[in-house]
Amino acid sequence: MSIEKPNNWIPPSKDYEGEDIVNYFALLFLDQTVAMMYAKTKNLNLPILSEFQSFLDQENAVCKRLNDREKYFYKKGSIFMDYKIMREESSNNVELQLLKKQFNPNMSAHEAFELAKTIVSNWNWQKTN
Repeated sequence: MSIEKPNNWIPPSKDYEGEDIVNYFALLFLDQTVAMMYAKTKNLNLPILSEFQSFLDQENAVCKRLNDREKYFYKKGSIFMDYKIMREESSNNVELQLLKKQFNPNMSAHEAFELAKTIVSNWNWQKTN
């Protein structure tokens, strides 16, 4: 499914509103990746799930702080929409596809998060418009 990018859209700054957005986007990416693993296996005993809650807590904390400061949503979108646009734009990058294939349900949540950070940090964070 294609995400419609608003006119004159630019990526958020890496320190948007005082938050480490690369880290936040890695948390979102990890969350979605683990959700897909669970949907595929229907197994709650996967090693990757053993410490996963702490990463969900971090993700929710950033979301709450941005919401509390009324910075999660903005005139033409939201920080989550920015994440989805950047994730989609990177989906054709062969190197990133190879990195994504390294995720597996037997890795620790910490290892998966570090992989997610590597992937997200390689997205195009340059302001092109």
